[in-house]
Amino acid sequence: MANSASKQLSVTMQNGHCDGHFPGYPLVPGALQAQWLIDLAAELCPEARGWTISKLKLLREIKPGADITLTVTAGKFGLKGEITDADGAFSQMTLVAHD
Repeated sequence: MANSASKQLSVTMQNGHCDGHFPGYPLVPGALQAQWLIDLAAELCPEARGWTISKLKLLREIKPGADITLTVTAGKFGLKGEITDADGAFSQMTLVAHD
């Protein structure tokens, strides 16, 4: 198994990431950010049968126009997930796999 996985993503109004959140002030919902990191974790650890989020920090708003990097890295107590751009972290998460 690899120690980490990453993915680049461009957030736009056209790709539906901000639908309904919020009219006149579009943001990527925290639940979607968590799902992106869980999906990337599943690519890194396909043998896992499910995931528990043990920590989640939403640090900055992700708005349309953002070019972000999703990263999941194996750690001592599970997988560490992070969504970042050149200015730093948007969100951080610790995931624990269900075997």
